[in-house]
Amino acid sequence: MIGQSLECLRPTAALRDSVIAFEKQMDRDPDAVEIEEVLDLCSVLVELDARVSDQLPPVKALSRTDKPFFRLEEMQEYMNCALTNLQAADGSLTVLDQRIGSLSRSIAI
Repeated sequence: MIGQSLECLRPTAALRDSVIAFEKQMDRDPDAVEIEEVLDLCSVLVELDARVSDQLPPVKALSRTDKPFFRLEEMQEYMNCALTNLQAADGSLTVLDQRIGSLSRSIAI
């Protein structure tokens, strides 16, 4: 579970870095920026959001389960770590969605 959650968190961080670089490029030379570049960022965002959205509910459910077979303290710690990773990715994707939308509007103007 932790591995899967990291496979969402790492590319989310990479997307954040790409958005920051794109924003800097826009600040330096807005005419050099193409809408296709924003659409590429948006495509990555949509794919990552789908992955996180698919994983978050079952990990939440498993981290809260009180079934006897799942009460192992070690397992609970792993689930909580995976949940924290997915929640961090989810929060970042929400912010990145707003930033990418702002970039899109800036180019369209």
